[in-house]
Amino acid sequence: MGTQLYEYLVTEGRLTETYPAFLKAVLLAAVPEPGPWVQARIIHSKDDTRVFQRPTPRLGETEQTAKRFLAENQRFTEHTFSASLPPLTSRFFLIQAELKDAHGVEVKLKIDGAPSDSGLVVTVPAAGKATKVEARRLSAEGTALPGIGRDHRAVWFAVFNADAERETQFQLGLTLRKDVRGMKK
Repeated sequence: MGTQLYEYLVTEGRLTETYPAFLKAVLLAAVPEPGPWVQARIIHSKDDTRVFQRPTPRLGETEQTAKRFLAENQRFTEHTFSASLPPLTSRFFLIQAELKDAHGVEVKLKIDGAPSDSGLVVTVPAAGKATKVEARRLSAEGTALPGIGRDHRAVWFAVFNADAERETQFQLGLTLRKDVRGMKK
C-alpha cells in the first residue's frame, strides 16, 4: 500500500510540482528555532565564526562537529556543505548572527554540478526590525543577502530535491562578507 500511495501522491497529487511550496510553508511554520533536522549551523559574531555540522546526513543525527575560525581569511570565505539528496527530501542550514553592524552572505547552490535554484532562503528579522519572516527561492546565478546582524538575526537555507525518482548531489556554498557595499538583495 505504501508504494501505491507514494506513486499516487507523485502523479495525481503533482507532488514534484508542489514540493517547493510545501517546503516553504514548513520553513515558515518551523522558523526560528533550530532543531535536530538542521544539517549545519554557522554562528557569526564580531570576534569569531563557529560552524557546527552533523557528521552524517542521517535524519535525527544528534552528534555535531564544531570548528571555530578566528582569522578573517578563514571566516570571510566560502563555507561549503555537500551531500546526496534522495528523492523528495531536503537539507536545512542556518546562519545566526550576533552582530550590531551589517555583514552579508553570498549563496551558491549546485545540484549535480550545475548551478541551481532548488533552494529557499528565509530571513528572520533582528530585534526591533520588521516582524515579518520572509521566504524566497534561491537564484541559480547566486543570491546575495546583505544586512546579516543588523537587519537579520538569522538566515535559514533549505536545499531540496523535488524529483520523485532519482537521487541528486548538492553543494551549497555560503560566503560570509564583512563589506556589504555593492551587494544587492
